[in-house]
Formats: sequence, structure tokens, C-alpha cells
Amino acid sequence: MQERHKNRKLYFHELAQTSQKFFIPYIKQFKRLEQDCRILEIGCGDGGNLLPFAQMGCYTLGVDISEGRIADARKFFMDCKAKGDVRRHHLP
Repeated sequence: MQERHKNRKLYFHELAQTSQKFFIPYIKQFKRLEQDCRILEIGCGDGGNLLPFAQMGCYTLGVDISEGRIADARKFFMDCKAKGDVRRHHLP
């Protein structure tokens, strides 16, 4: 197991960097990303991929089945002073 898998905050920030560097430029080729865009991530885990979108002013919603990951996402977003909505989905 790598350090980033044990250190959830480090992993969160690595995902945010990947999103910023690769996902956002790719998406911008096909969709105009501007403030108030709506971004949904299913299986968001700690929410790192959503952070750059939230920082751009997009409305972000992340859904995951892990209560622990959602709790981490809320804390990490708060630490970054970013607005993002993350919710745990309860399986039937």
C-alpha cells in the first residue's frame, strides 16, 4: 500500500490535481464549464475530483455508499473553504 492510500487528505489533493490538470481541460473540449454548472460524481469517495469544479463556482454533488468517505469529503471541503454537496446513498 502506498502512502497516498493511507493518507486520505493527501489522496484527496492528488485527485483534485488530476481533475484540474486532465479532467477539466478534457471536458472543456465538449462542454462549456462556467460558474453555476452542475457536476455530479457517482462513487465520489473523498470528493477530490469535485474540488476543482467547486472552486470554479460549479454546483457539485457527490454520492457514495461509504459513510466514512462522505465524512472525509465534508471535512476536506470545509478545510479548503469550498462549497460542495456530498451525500451517502443508502442501498436497499
